[in-house]
Amino acid sequence: MEPLVFEHDDVHLRVDHGIFELFRRNRTIGSYRAPLSWLKVRAETRRSEVTRFFVRSPKTVPTLVLATHWVPEHLDFDQCRALAVKAIWALGGIPGPEAREALEGLRDDENEIIRENAVKQLARRGEL
Repeated sequence: MEPLVFEHDDVHLRVDHGIFELFRRNRTIGSYRAPLSWLKVRAETRRSEVTRFFVRSPKTVPTLVLATHWVPEHLDFDQCRALAVKAIWALGGIPGPEAREALEGLRDDENEIIRENAVKQLARRGEL
């Protein structure tokens, strides 16, 4: 069977022999490889023909936890912590103990927005 390949600009996605690979050719973002059975992948095309891929895997938990505390320079003005909230929502959608433990840790964060959203996700998962 031929591998499934998607390329757009410098983003390359490939599924071959049960392995999912994602990488950017400019190496700004590291590569990601995992058995396809570990993932729940959903693709959605929006206006302007922008395609988003959603990957739900326990392997993404550490990166999402880091994203809850990273404030890029261009978002320094954002008092609502939109990036952190989106990362917490993503954690809430990942099944398994890794995501639950990450959310439980964020429940005690010093930032009120992070705490509240972690509690909301734990409640949504039925794990409060």
